[in-house]
Amino acid sequence: ISAVLINIPGTPDAVPTMIEGHRLAQRGEGGLALGTAIMGSFMGNWIGIIFLIAFIPAILFLALQFRSWEMFLLSMWGVAICGSMSAGDMPIKGWISGWIGLLISFVGLDAIHGVARFTFGMRTLEDGISYIPLLIGLFGLTEILKVLPQNSPPGIPSEVGRIIPPIKKLIGYSRAAFRSGVIGTIIGAIPGAGANVASFLS
Repeated sequence: ISAVLINIPGTPDAVPTMIEGHRLAQRGEGGLALGTAIMGSFMGNWIGIIFLIAFIPAILFLALQFRSWEMFLLSMWGVAICGSMSAGDMPIKGWISGWIGLLISFVGLDAIHGVARFTFGMRTLEDGISYIPLLIGLFGLTEILKVLPQNSPPGIPSEVGRIIPPIKKLIGYSRAAFRSGVIGTIIGAIPGAGANVASFLS
């Protein structure tokens, strides 16, 4: 709800919802964004449950095939998607942001050898940088600084509109939700990827 209405995600996997959902809320279609996000989340969860029950041996085999090279290529694919999703006509900005994010993810102890990376002698950074404070600081602080100079900053929309999408849109959204649910289930099964990566790629 906060990702759609006030452009501040509550969890890392809510960032893709925030990118498109808040634009709809600014156009007075916040209810449609919320309804679509809820429907997509519901379908994605059930698709994941059904796939895991029916195809867990195949998914497990696929996940165990991912080694260092595959994880590296998946990371490069994620950076490329950052460029195409976030920057529009200038993907280089998105790619730079993706590389900065990749560098931030290196902070902490190496999982294999236990070597400290980019901690600068601070023990508090040995566990890495937590997603939640980083996202709240990045998106929340940005939103606050953006509205500070405005004489009349935009408030939370008082009317969110219809939450349940019309039948025609519901059918179209269901197809996209099913496709995204399958992609998210496969990506989420890969060791080290998890829900945050799956939500962006799906």
